[in-house]
Amino acid sequence: MKRYTIRRAVRSDFQRAYDLWYDIEVQDDDKPPTRGGIPLVYEHELETGEMYVAEIHGELVGFSAVIRRGSVSYVSELFVRRDQQSSGLGKVLLSQVTPKTKCIFCTLSSADPRALALYMRSGMHPLWQNYILIGKSNEIEQLPNDNVEAFEQHGLDAEFVRWDAKICGRKRPVDHEYWLRKTHGVPLWFRRETTRVGYVFNSTIMTSCTTLKRLPSDR
Repeated sequence: MKRYTIRRAVRSDFQRAYDLWYDIEVQDDDKPPTRGGIPLVYEHELETGEMYVAEIHGELVGFSAVIRRGSVSYVSELFVRRDQQSSGLGKVLLSQVTPKTKCIFCTLSSADPRALALYMRSGMHPLWQNYILIGKSNEIEQLPNDNVEAFEQHGLDAEFVRWDAKICGRKRPVDHEYWLRKTHGVPLWFRRETTRVGYVFNSTIMTSCTTLKRLPSDR
């Protein structure tokens, strides 16, 4: 018998979703970080994508989210409370965000072998390892001077959009508009002498939107 209900998320779900995520992903660390504020990425997912929550008697026991851009659907969230894992709930939440039409369907998996197996059963296959680098700003060493300068792009020009689409594999006008409007994002170019060698969409509010890329192969 199904014991849970699935519905679209609302902003009042964010705190419970964050608490669930913290318990699963952070709390077992040797030195877990202090709980922070609600991640602003939830707002981004709710406004520009789809986000779902699972509840049992009003208690949030899981949530999932997907971002769709052109022919690419990216699962940005999929978490199930510890006591509900291996119950089939993860499969149900994944099915809520699985595209119904043919497209590229992808995500970044965790180290949990159950999660990897779930994604593989849904038709996704591992392609490469992903590394998350974490550091403290006061411990970052000074980088060597390699004659690279950063300069601000006022608004978005066609070249900035072209680079981003080429490197990310799809156009993201919804994200660009959101970062500019909601997070006061600043597009930056990196230049060595007169040659553009990289770019970043920098935000002092939502650092998860910061994206540094290398020079496209045809430039």
